[in-house]
Amino acid sequence: MSVSERTAYKNAILRAAARSSDPYFHAVLYEALIDIQQGGDLLLMETPYVEPFLLERAGLSEWLRIGCSKATVNATGGVIGAVGPLSQQQVHAARLLAKLYVVKHRCEISVN
Repeated sequence: MSVSERTAYKNAILRAAARSSDPYFHAVLYEALIDIQQGGDLLLMETPYVEPFLLERAGLSEWLRIGCSKATVNATGGVIGAVGPLSQQQVHAARLLAKLYVVKHRCEISVN
C-alpha cells in the first residue's frame, strides 16, 4: 500500500470516528493519537470533544471552571488559583490546546 493510500485510509477512519457521539470513545481515540505522536491529526478533528479533552488532560478544566479572573495574590505572595507545576503530559496537552486555538482561530486576546 502506498503512502498516499495509507493517508487516505487513515483520514477516512478519522472522519468516521469523528461522527461518533460517544465522549468515552473520543477520549480513548485522542489518548491513542497522542500516544503515537499524532497530535496534528487530533487538532484537525472537527468534534466538540477535542477542546474539553485537552483542557482536562492539561489540568486546566477546574481552573477555567472557577474562572481565571479569580486568581489573586495571597499575603505571602503566592497566586491563589494558579496552575502548576505541570507534568510533562500536562504541558504537552497545553501546547496542543494552544495549537488548537491557533488552528481554529479561536485565540481571543483582550487588551486592557
